[in-house]
Order: sequence, then C-alpha cells, then structure tokens
Amino acid sequence: MRTYNHNNIAYSASVQSYVGNYRITSSSKYSPTYKVSLYIKTWLFGSEEVGYKYLSRYGYGEAKWTNVGSGDYFFRFEKARDSVDVKSNNVVMRGY
Repeated sequence: MRTYNHNNIAYSASVQSYVGNYRITSSSKYSPTYKVSLYIKTWLFGSEEVGYKYLSRYGYGEAKWTNVGSGDYFFRFEKARDSVDVKSNNVVMRGY
C-alpha cells in the first residue's frame, strides 16, 4: 500500500514472458494480456476497485487513472492460469 497525494496515478512496466527458461515474444497459444487493477483503501480492512487496464505481456505497457484524489492505494495484478511467467525489473508506480 502506498499513500498518494496527487489527483492522478500511473503504472508502467516493460515485461517479458517466459515458458520455463524460454522467452516468448508473442503466441496465439497464450493470453496476450495481463490485468492491472488500482484499489483504494476504504476502511480498516476494506478496499474498493478504482479501475483496471489490460496491458500486453510482451513489452512496454502503461496505465493511468485520472481524478482519483489522494489516499492509500495499491495495485493488483492478474493473468491467465497458464504456464507463462510474466516478469519485469523496471516497474514504475507514481502519482502525478
């Protein structure tokens, strides 16, 4: 969870997809996207989804949520239950 004091929140990452040790750059066999959801904390243990975006599993992707206001936010990531690992070493989550 991270506190943002901005009206807008952005997420970006360059991702790579792997089956075992083999990197794949596209495939009709596997889902081409993963889902990034933004949540805001609403109560002590509660949260509410602000919105979501689908991004490519193969390369750079960016999602922006505007006019969300300040608060405690977190991201949730989902992908298809397949044998593909989606990895990144340059995730950026920021308020603007």
